[in-house]
Amino acid sequence: MAAGLGWTIYHLIFGNWLLVNLLYHFCKAVITGPGHPSPAITRTTTNTSFDNLGSGESWHDVKETLFQLCIVYEYMLCSGMILIQTALVQMHVRHISKGETTVESVIREGIEQHMEIRYKNPYDFGIYENWKRLLGLNHGSEPGEMRPANGRSLDGAVVAEIVCFQLPE
Repeated sequence: MAAGLGWTIYHLIFGNWLLVNLLYHFCKAVITGPGHPSPAITRTTTNTSFDNLGSGESWHDVKETLFQLCIVYEYMLCSGMILIQTALVQMHVRHISKGETTVESVIREGIEQHMEIRYKNPYDFGIYENWKRLLGLNHGSEPGEMRPANGRSLDGAVVAEIVCFQLPE
């Protein structure tokens, strides 16, 4: 009980600290005019001295550098998102092809790992038939057409009941 309370207090303090910092810096960015950086930026900048800006060329260099960094950041962010989305699509294609949901996949992997048996999914009708069923193209039905079910069977496949068991230690 004390550990849970400790984590709750920690997250409340840390979360509020992050919120205050976020709001402070957002307000500071809104209030500060363009071309007038805060003194902290002028002291910490090593590549360009903001103190001796006689011409606009130095500001142009700084803006160009920031723009290039933003482009690199955006490229890396988009590349990461594309990789994540590709992995998710591959996972869903694999599950659809096996005729199972993500939860059923986790249960199947647990059963196969802990009980050392091969689990046969009763809804796995083969890759081609699974995709036809998903798209609603089986038995001449229209895409998206749903047939009523009684909750015990689905086109001859017996609904599997989930059995809870405790593994031996």
